Amino acid sequence: MIALHIENIYKKYQGKPVVVDFSLQVAPGEVVALIGESGSGKSTILKMIAGFEKPSAGQIHLYGKTVYSNEIFVEPEQRQVAMVFPYHALFPHLSAEKNIAFALQHHNRRQKRKIVEDMLNLVGLLEFRKHKPHQLSSGQLQRISLARSLAIKPKLLLLDEPLSKLDVMLKKYMREQIKRIIQQTQTTAILVTHDKEDAFVIADKVVVIKDGVTQQIDTPQKIYTTPHNEYVAHFFGEVNFVEGKKSCNGYNTPLGMIETLPTTENCTVLIRPENVEITTENSDTIPVTIVKTVFYGAQQELTLELENGKKITVFIPQQQKIEVGEQLFCKLNAWDKIFER
Repeated sequence: MIALHIENIYKKYQGKPVVVDFSLQVAPGEVVALIGESGSGKSTILKMIAGFEKPSAGQIHLYGKTVYSNEIFVEPEQRQVAMVFPYHALFPHLSAEKNIAFALQHHNRRQKRKIVEDMLNLVGLLEFRKHKPHQLSSGQLQRISLARSLAIKPKLLLLDEPLSKLDVMLKKYMREQIKRIIQQTQTTAILVTHDKEDAFVIADKVVVIKDGVTQQIDTPQKIYTTPHNEYVAHFFGEVNFVEGKKSCNGYNTPLGMIETLPTTENCTVLIRPENVEITTENSDTIPVTIVKTVFYGAQQELTLELENGKKITVFIPQQQKIEVGEQLFCKLNAWDKIFER
């Protein structure tokens, strides 16, 4: 059975389309990330799934039950969907355990106590059960918020930028915690984010959206290594694009021959910075000039200028000492994607 099935939903505001012909299938226990720039339509999709917004067209089904169509609209509170927001939205006057228990209005006292204890154990905060929100850290607040959402055993968990208000170090920890908690509870979830690391770490499948239009749906690995277009490639990290011309063995590029079966006269080749190697050897290599270096801790980012004036980006270990103005060589170890034209 499919947990969530979205068929060709469309949404417009004041005549302007913000979500265009969006379709998606999510399996039970699967985590899907919707990623895109601000205004891409990803949060609108989440609101339509939750029932807070009505699509202009299309259908939404949860576990085989239609919750939206032209004739059907199931109210949000009847969809068995829980939502986690960027802000924790906890009651400031209630303790952690009472905030979780608040979601369990239809359970008796014994059931509430058991569920609350289980949820606090799950998020690793049992010892903080009596603490009120102002006594908890940002990460703890988000975990309590997640525990409250999971306490009702939702059919679908919606996470709307849950880590956007956290600092870098806390984000890293919370990504791992959210992934662990969702896996442990076998919860089906949709994550909305603009951060590629959130999507790569937490999600099983990633949906890239631009201006309301789906660009690609794939695993995190395939999104990175075989993007469908240049927008997707740029969104997920530094990229180099070089032009290629057809030859008998493949495509000639400023970085050397790309050996493949050419099908068009010209192409654009996507090459990630980690696939270009800097060397002092001039055999089967391309001469380059170092025009810029940027230190990023564990690695350096170099800008190289080729003989034709084309600039490319490469990454090297921080301990490798290279100065601006040096004349060196580079070689291509691998290429990522050919866009034929």
